[in-house]
Amino acid sequence: MCESLPVISLLDMDCFYVQVEARDNPSIAGVPAAVVQYKTWKGGGIIAVNYEARAKGVTRQMRGDEAREKCPDIVLVRVPEVRDKADLTKYRKAGREVIEVLLDTGAVVERASIDEAYLDLSMLVDRRLREGEVVKPEKMANTHVGGDEGDRSQVVNDWCKEVVEEGGDDLRLAVGAQIMEEVRAEVFRRTEFRCSAGISHCKTLAKLCCGLNKPNKQTVLPQDKVASLYKDLPITKVRGLGGKLGHTVVSTLGVETMGQLAEIPLSTLTSKLEQKTATWLHMLCKGRDMEQVKERELPKSIGCGKNFQGKEMLNTKEKVSLRLMNLVEELVERVEEDKEEYSRVARGLTVGVGLDGEGHVSRAGQLHSYSVPIIFKEAFSLLSRLNTSPSTSQEWTPPLTNLSISAGKFEDMAGGGNTKSITSFFSPASSSSPATTCRRPGPGMDAGRLVQERGNSTATHEQGTTQGNEDSPVSRTSIKSFFKHKAHDFIENKTNEDILERKDDQRGASSATQEQSTTQINQDSPVSNTSIKSFFKSKAQTYTEAILDREDEFQLENGNKENVEEVNSAQNDIPSSGEQIAGNKTAAEDNTSPDFSPPSDAV
Repeated sequence: MCESLPVISLLDMDCFYVQVEARDNPSIAGVPAAVVQYKTWKGGGIIAVNYEARAKGVTRQMRGDEAREKCPDIVLVRVPEVRDKADLTKYRKAGREVIEVLLDTGAVVERASIDEAYLDLSMLVDRRLREGEVVKPEKMANTHVGGDEGDRSQVVNDWCKEVVEEGGDDLRLAVGAQIMEEVRAEVFRRTEFRCSAGISHCKTLAKLCCGLNKPNKQTVLPQDKVASLYKDLPITKVRGLGGKLGHTVVSTLGVETMGQLAEIPLSTLTSKLEQKTATWLHMLCKGRDMEQVKERELPKSIGCGKNFQGKEMLNTKEKVSLRLMNLVEELVERVEEDKEEYSRVARGLTVGVGLDGEGHVSRAGQLHSYSVPIIFKEAFSLLSRLNTSPSTSQEWTPPLTNLSISAGKFEDMAGGGNTKSITSFFSPASSSSPATTCRRPGPGMDAGRLVQERGNSTATHEQGTTQGNEDSPVSRTSIKSFFKHKAHDFIENKTNEDILERKDDQRGASSATQEQSTTQINQDSPVSNTSIKSFFKSKAQTYTEAILDREDEFQLENGNKENVEEVNSAQNDIPSSGEQIAGNKTAAEDNTSPDFSPPSDAV
């Protein structure tokens, strides 16, 4: 028996930015309108156009003034600006409203952009078929069948009769189409936003057929209609083939349409392209892309940035400070919102810059708090290392063409962050907690049940930790030995460093005066090997005694359930003392530039 194909849908909000503005200002609804952002030059750049304006010839490639020439009565709404930067907050929040509705359906939801999301309806379809779902044309009032021409109602009627008689994957698609009719209606009921959808057996085809009938419509694409859709479809219009890969396929194979590509055998594709690419194209021509809909994890980083071209390039410390402060303020607002919603905090900070004529560079540091002044100080310190102008100069060289800042390395607040029990340093291996996802309760799983499941998970984790402490071979003696071992390693490393430094000093000394000066400095230095050794011995003794005393207290008061937190606190203090002895040196770390992809509505 052949395995059933998945039922995948793409839901796409219709001219989303304009809808958001129309909900705030109902007078815009039903009249030609567009949303513009940034500069007022020539009326600003258009990032979204409603269908009333499109009917008058207005496109997103135009600027505001050109749109007015095409459609004199068009309403141009400007994106709010905060700190000289477009503020997309209201659109992000509106997008999250839609995602909340989709998550409540119980489908697997993958957010693709600010106004698009993929849904895997397979489990919902199977459940409805088991419950006796009946396919009826009247349940598909806004549905088109892709690849078929003619009267919509007649085509849908004929197709429904056919799938009921034959069953199989087409029947499952029909049930999926009925589900999406309900989903779209619920999105409108709860958000007042209209949307379109595509339903097929893979993400690529779902996206393709979603755009065939808009706005406020949906298209279902059966497997036997794929060839008809592909016949004249340009290869570069297909998801994943719009860039360099698509142009390579066209030039290498000498084909223009998906229909032509589908006629090329796998052996030919393999001989001219990489094996993985050839296999993917071969399957795509058959209507499958081998890509699952996956619930997206929480963002691993949150960031913001801005470009500065021409006269706007940042070439003085004052300009850099002003723009950096604006970005830091925006970042703090967003991470505070993330903290409140997902109960986590960021511990890593990354700043990136575009250097005029030299490309992009990034530097990484630590994030100790969500205080604007503290983050600004840390970020400016990282940036200053890239400024080649003299410290006394107010110039910034080379000028900056881009400035970005992001927070990452998130820790779960509910679990005390990523801090571990001190026993984890002695364990042969430690298991990491599962990734946090944006899952919401679906039908049959209310918020109370979700909280209860989270509570059970926490209780299980605590029980495992307690059991680990009881069975752990780490005795009080081993804790003390641990600190002594750390002190011994540090002393050895410091001694070796001092020996090498002295040899370098002696080798590079050009006069007896320099040697005498070096000797005097070494004699007067308060950080000798003896003092380091004494310091760490004292610290080891102090922290060990403190840990043991507090462990006893917690065992008496809490039954040995929460002693991990106090031990973590003591362990976390050790590195800061070591850093003071070593001179608090901070290593800069090169990272890849954070990705700030524009929404699908943006130009």
